[in-house]
Amino acid sequence: MPEPLPPKPLDPKTAKLRALRLAATKPPPSTERKPLLLSLETIMPFGKHKGLTVASILDSEPSYITWLIENVPNIISTNEVEQALQEATDPRAPPKAWESPRY
Repeated sequence: MPEPLPPKPLDPKTAKLRALRLAATKPPPSTERKPLLLSLETIMPFGKHKGLTVASILDSEPSYITWLIENVPNIISTNEVEQALQEATDPRAPPKAWESPRY
């Protein structure tokens, strides 16, 4: 039995039409991010503090959490995070052991 003939190469116009049909059948990629719920135990999945908990970020750099809540869409913070953030940024709060005293 003779070997089957290889398929003919497609002309550019036919190849383009096939590619357009294939692209039209695929759903578009989702650009909407899932909401991220920030609790004190949440581990940051992105950014310069990736892998750290929100509680540890609040201890070292509370302004990052403020920036995150104000600038990143779909960030939802819990009441405990809001309260801890307020306490961390309150100028009347007593200094932490590693901070120099405020005068």
